[in-house]
Amino acid sequence: MASDMPTLEVETRGDTGTSASNKVRANNLIPGVCYGGDTESFPIKLDPEDLRDILDEGHGRNTVFQVETDNDRAFDYVLLRDFQFDPVKRILTHVDLFVVDPDRTIEIDVPVAPYGEAEGVRVGGRLQVLRPEVPVECTPKTIPDEIEVDVSELGPEDAISASDLEYPDGVEPGYETDYAVIRIMMPRTGVVGLEPEGPEAEDEEEEVEAEEAEEVEGEEAEEAEGADEGPGSGASAPGAPSV
Repeated sequence: MASDMPTLEVETRGDTGTSASNKVRANNLIPGVCYGGDTESFPIKLDPEDLRDILDEGHGRNTVFQVETDNDRAFDYVLLRDFQFDPVKRILTHVDLFVVDPDRTIEIDVPVAPYGEAEGVRVGGRLQVLRPEVPVECTPKTIPDEIEVDVSELGPEDAISASDLEYPDGVEPGYETDYAVIRIMMPRTGVVGLEPEGPEAEDEEEEVEAEEAEEVEGEEAEEAEGADEGPGSGASAPGAPSV
């Protein structure tokens, strides 16, 4: 498998610290560090476009690749573990590359991919993906592209939990407490036979407005956090591996 991996070429650097990192960035490169496994940590610099191309053509942050240095060192099974991102300039400013053991289990976030038309949507409901990514445990060799979820049987107010998902071979759920991943949210009005009447209708309308306000606030908070931390196009795939 290693021979099929994309290769990222990096340069080693001797000077570290803020001043040295700024000089690296001034040359349109980004500073970083490579470590993990039996590898002693060492500072590097690289072309951010080379890294972005590898992530775009692979599986985002879940892409496994090789690293080759300018002093003829090579490392198989490397993941982007962490990064820093300038939210104003929309550019990467620092990366951590993590060398992993191909046979050792890691925990990593994988995208959820719903498919099918839910029964609840056909009668006026809305499909809500509560967890766009779910944690899984697997080896670097068995990281899935995504977890597919058939939602066609979901009726009004039904939900799919993490324990309901079908995980590929070699992949186990990475949660300790079960949680909802997808649900069907039904409107309180506008669907024949589901409209409340009298004082109950007013109470439910206020409840729905409050829920919608909380959802908007939550989405705005997530967007603001994403602006501070997200790596942009191609590098936004789900989360850093932990071992």
